[in-house]
Amino acid sequence: MKKILMIMTMAFLGLSQVVAQDGYTPFVREGVQWVCYFYCDNDYMGFEPGQTFFTLELKGDTVINGKEYKMMHKYSGIGVNPDDDTVLACLREEDRVVYAIIPEGMASNSFLVGYGDVWGNSLYNMARSGQEIILYEFNETEAYYKYIYTFDSNHLSYLGVDMVEVGGQQVNRHTFNRHERDFYFIEGIGYDGFYPGYPLSYGEDGFPYYLSHVVQDGRIIYKGVNYLDVAPPDGRMPMEREGMQWVFERVTIDHGVTKSEYYTYEIGGKDARGDISSDNYEKIYAGARYCRYYEGMKPDGDGEIVCSLKFDSWDERAIDNTIMDKVASEGRNLMRRMFVGADNMELLYYFDHKNPEYVLYYYTHFQQSPKILTSDNFTLVEPVEIDGYSCNRYAYVDESGEVQCYLIEGIGIDSRDMGDLLAPFTRKPDPDADYQEYCGLSHVIKDGKIIYKGMRYNAEAVEGNPYDVDGDGQVNIADVTALVDMLMSPQTLLMQHADVDGSGELNIADVTFLIDYILGR
Repeated sequence: MKKILMIMTMAFLGLSQVVAQDGYTPFVREGVQWVCYFYCDNDYMGFEPGQTFFTLELKGDTVINGKEYKMMHKYSGIGVNPDDDTVLACLREEDRVVYAIIPEGMASNSFLVGYGDVWGNSLYNMARSGQEIILYEFNETEAYYKYIYTFDSNHLSYLGVDMVEVGGQQVNRHTFNRHERDFYFIEGIGYDGFYPGYPLSYGEDGFPYYLSHVVQDGRIIYKGVNYLDVAPPDGRMPMEREGMQWVFERVTIDHGVTKSEYYTYEIGGKDARGDISSDNYEKIYAGARYCRYYEGMKPDGDGEIVCSLKFDSWDERAIDNTIMDKVASEGRNLMRRMFVGADNMELLYYFDHKNPEYVLYYYTHFQQSPKILTSDNFTLVEPVEIDGYSCNRYAYVDESGEVQCYLIEGIGIDSRDMGDLLAPFTRKPDPDADYQEYCGLSHVIKDGKIIYKGMRYNAEAVEGNPYDVDGDGQVNIADVTALVDMLMSPQTLLMQHADVDGSGELNIADVTFLIDYILGR
């Protein structure tokens, strides 16, 4: 009987909850990301023309004045970017009303409320002063929007409510019209329309922010009126991941003397150099990372910052690229500066996932004369599997039909002697010159593991010679002596190479094997 009563009680509570919700989708909830963008078609307020994306996410709880709120985070780019995370405001929802507050010490310069803010709207001033304001009202919608648009209420009309699908569910959509253009107010989504605006602002003529789409649990649940299909498709390998290291080999020939050395590039963190004013830095370079240079195969210390990187949805742009500048000034780079924006920004790589052929257009049309790369010798070939990703690959083929280099998503340029990550498609020097220098990709490391082996990969140099027992870089009688010493003194068994015959045991057979190897070379 007790069990039956419990089941009936749970069922009643569940039914009550459904009736209370009445199909309503709350705005304040976790697991949702609003992907928005700033757009300008000219040099507006110091920004470069085009779109600059940012993402909003409600995450984390806090208590203010005895009330529970969720924090609204703003990230640069598409998706969560922990390196550029700003909390704009705190939101809570009660009885279909969304309240917002900006506690003392939080950023407020990016938090816009209502169309009238440019004209001194009191809501913005209230929010900045730490007062709680109503951000959304999902009950008396028409009355609320007329309040927001007080100064322009004569041109605002409410057209009614209909239903729109959001994540497979039907939710209420309220339609308004201003100056013969419609915009929307959607449960669970917020503002969407033709006028500049996004979920934290209902429209600003002077601040062109737009909602592109809304993501929940990794999939798009709503596409806005100003939707831009630029989100990287699933399976794309990004170049901007932390823990990535590109190892290159540099070969120099100086008056007939050949020398080989390795160097490494590593991307990580956020570039915060002091030579860029803080004002412009936050606006233009938000989300930038740095690329460091290290001598040798492994980072050892801080290294040297050689360029700043800003990553967008389709392309990777290099800022202040000193390496590329040097190569270009010497006339050794095939590519001319393809894009110059704020502070000499250069387009370094471009991968168009909707139209791969457009990549060829970029690289075969924007270069120095005479043209080297053309649509005839730079082609899309079979993709390559890297770290679980299927990456598009483009091959540059010379007149003899030999592949000189590849351009690979997530990797960049891969060649034996045509350049490196920051100076791709470098001209080869005169083979008869007294001094020659070549660079090529050895391998790429992710979290300490080699995920890609390039055209200059040398297993013996990278992994070590299995017969170099003493580790001096040479295989000779000294290695036999070292091996005998290891047999005689077990405490020396920590040497890297000892089991030269691969039997799994260290014994006299290894000595015999090593002597045969040395004599047989």
